[in-house]
Amino acid sequence: NKPFFKTIGVVCGKGITKINYPAFEGAKIRFWHGTNDNVFLFSAVERFVNTQKGNLNIDLVSYQGHGHNIWPQAYSAVNENSYWNWL
Repeated sequence: NKPFFKTIGVVCGKGITKINYPAFEGAKIRFWHGTNDNVFLFSAVERFVNTQKGNLNIDLVSYQGHGHNIWPQAYSAVNENSYWNWL
């Protein structure tokens, strides 16, 4: 079986609470999140990513001191950790 998703990119998202592992197996998953996000807490996303590292190909890019609005950084073509460069 091939995975349903090839990549999953989550910018400023709250994370996934239930995992459908067959759909995610083999997919590259990356979260981009500001450490001062008061909409979806960084600590919750960081905890989720850390608990899934043994099960999934998952990582987290953190933007120190940034809040919820990190789309310009996450989608910037000149940022080496951007969504576009990750693809």
